[in-house]
Amino acid sequence: MLPHVNVISRFNLPLTFKSEIRKRSSIGDPPLGLAWLERRSDFFRNITLPSVMNQRYKNFSWYVMFHPETEKEFVNTLGNGFYPIYAASLEEGLDRIRVRMEQEFGADRRLYISVRLDTDDAISPEYLYKIAAFFNPALFDCLKSDRIALVFRRGLYRDIRTGKSIKKDYPNNPFSSLGEIVRAIDLKTIYATEHSNISKHFPTFSMESDVYDSTWTVSVHDSNIGNSFP
Repeated sequence: MLPHVNVISRFNLPLTFKSEIRKRSSIGDPPLGLAWLERRSDFFRNITLPSVMNQRYKNFSWYVMFHPETEKEFVNTLGNGFYPIYAASLEEGLDRIRVRMEQEFGADRRLYISVRLDTDDAISPEYLYKIAAFFNPALFDCLKSDRIALVFRRGLYRDIRTGKSIKKDYPNNPFSSLGEIVRAIDLKTIYATEHSNISKHFPTFSMESDVYDSTWTVSVHDSNIGNSFP
């Protein structure tokens, strides 16, 4: 039996609240502004949510983190299929997720898999299955490590305005996963470090595929911070 997978997303909970608010404020409303929330909700409902609900592999949980001042009525408009986590910081949000995992799976050491997914991007229907199939406990024994990271380096960039897509080879992309054989309380999760630095912290497998649309799609739009379309 393949392992359970935990998808973790941030809706409007910044990694570093003040610095990210400053970056976002230069391109529009901050994450508590109505215009920003409405725009983000369109991406979430039309891009991210359908891609997760369409997964071939169904043995997963999806946690979506929100700033604690986000109106629950707004969150209810986003649809079903995920657990909303309200927190004032990333670490508080992850602590809440650890508690939920311990309640569900117990306090003993076991294999946990956490997958990062931004709330304006999409994953292919086979994506979570490929991740679950990769993390075999024997691999951890072979590497003598409690933690192993996985990155699918090839995917697509899609321009929201034009619908045009291009192939992208992106070695340290945000579509990263972390397998950990630990107690729930000791989970670092995929948010333990920036995705660009993951290979500096954990043994990392970078997987290549000639089928670029079989893994992930980054949505490029005018409120992206770090992505652009040529």
